[in-house]
Amino acid sequence: MRYQQRGTKVSVDHVIIHPTEEQLRRYVAEAIEKVNDNCKTRCVKMPLVKEVFQSKKGRMEANGGTPSTLPGATSRIGIAWWTDAIERKHVRIVADRTVLENRYVPSIFGFGAAGQSDFWCVYHDKGKLEYKKMVLYCVCGNKGNPEDLEWDGNHCRECREIEKYEQDTGFIPAVGKTHGRRKKGHKGS
Repeated sequence: MRYQQRGTKVSVDHVIIHPTEEQLRRYVAEAIEKVNDNCKTRCVKMPLVKEVFQSKKGRMEANGGTPSTLPGATSRIGIAWWTDAIERKHVRIVADRTVLENRYVPSIFGFGAAGQSDFWCVYHDKGKLEYKKMVLYCVCGNKGNPEDLEWDGNHCRECREIEKYEQDTGFIPAVGKTHGRRKKGHKGS
């Protein structure tokens, strides 16, 4: 789990692929403990982690509440999840202790997160927004939305198939694309 500390702000940002409910509870409890550490007020509580396992995608956010005097600190946690084409959950846990200058508690997933897809909240750094749609770029050159690429969090379906073929046969094609490596003559799609 990655931790960062900036002045009075402590933050946690971690992506887990295909966790069990017990593993996810442990990661969330760890994140909450880290951001609530030694705080007496405005501490965030454990969210309903089981919701992650009841739907293919979604997100939830919780906070310790707005401080009665401003500026004041509060803890926040966010959990976003998305299920890939091979039915694995990708879960991002984001938590922090932040100082608020006004009564508005912004989304922990970042500015404008309310208008973004759940995939974006998990992998905000993997794609680009083009005409208000998330477009992913695989290392092989394929691009598209997560569903069309059958994205697994790192690569498209075509890359996974080629990698499996290489593993099963030991044969690496001389022309074409292989998992994350461009071969001579490949133009992508």
